[in-house]
Amino acid sequence: MPTNSLTKVDAVNEVLAASGFAPVSSLSADGPAHARIAETTLARELRSVLAEGWWFNQCYGVELPAAADGTVTIPDDILSLDGPGDDLIALQGKVYSKGGKTFAHESGVSVDVIYAHPFEDIPFVAQDYITKRTSRKFQMSRVGDPQLNRMLMVDETDARAKLMQQEGENLDANMKLNPSLRYNNRGERVGFRRYS
Repeated sequence: MPTNSLTKVDAVNEVLAASGFAPVSSLSADGPAHARIAETTLARELRSVLAEGWWFNQCYGVELPAAADGTVTIPDDILSLDGPGDDLIALQGKVYSKGGKTFAHESGVSVDVIYAHPFEDIPFVAQDYITKRTSRKFQMSRVGDPQLNRMLMVDETDARAKLMQQEGENLDANMKLNPSLRYNNRGERVGFRRYS
């Protein structure tokens, strides 16, 4: 883990501090309820942000092997996959062929995937955005202060802009040539088709 990254405890403490709660020294099932809720919210937001697909968790042409019966099981660390055309989708934890209406494949399949990485293993700029996003959502659910929400939204928006800037620096940032860089007017990526 890079030295400039956040630990999950650091992130949870930042989330707690944004809402006026005391920090914790560790995360455990018997810790304060607000810390457990902050940790759960962080995990949910991590998964949500990673599901968008970024330079650090999106891979193309990943080979998934078929079992003896021809089924291709999707590993737990894959959030979504995209096969060639619209034929291959994720269904019931396996790769399903819509065209053939079957789970059986003659051999493995090659798909584009979005991975779920642990919080500690993603770049700092992504950790920062996820932490700021979690801070705002946690504050709205636990405290509900609209003025604080606006302040946290400014921090969240700034952190997302930095993440998207880093994304552009790490990819071939030509929107005409790289369809995975297309965004709608809300800043959401629309070029990568996701099936989950």
